[in-house]
Amino acid sequence: MFGPVDRERPAPDCAPSLAAVEAGGPPFALALPLHARYPAPCSGPPLVDRVRLPPPRLLVRCGGEWVEAGEAAGEALEWLVPCGDAQAAGRTEAVTRAATLACAAAALAACAAQARRGAV
Repeated sequence: MFGPVDRERPAPDCAPSLAAVEAGGPPFALALPLHARYPAPCSGPPLVDRVRLPPPRLLVRCGGEWVEAGEAAGEALEWLVPCGDAQAAGRTEAVTRAATLACAAAALAACAAQARRGAV
């Protein structure tokens, strides 16, 4: 992998990365798992971010340098990645923060109850 890889960062905050594979010789098959990063909220419908994946390129090492030998046959792949509704972002953030605070309060209350019983 070339470039920074942080699967948990949202897509708008990420730099592109590149996957490269060195093979001993043909024939070979390659399967790469793809992970979609969280796209920025979008205005829909449809609530999807379109990610274009071009066909792979073939590079050959000649005299210590990589030379492009061609592009694989086929068309670019368009991947539709679901994204959040930009109009609901404010409500979603408020509910997420409220749930986080409620869970933190419940955890603190449970710890306090255990401390009163002398278990902690």
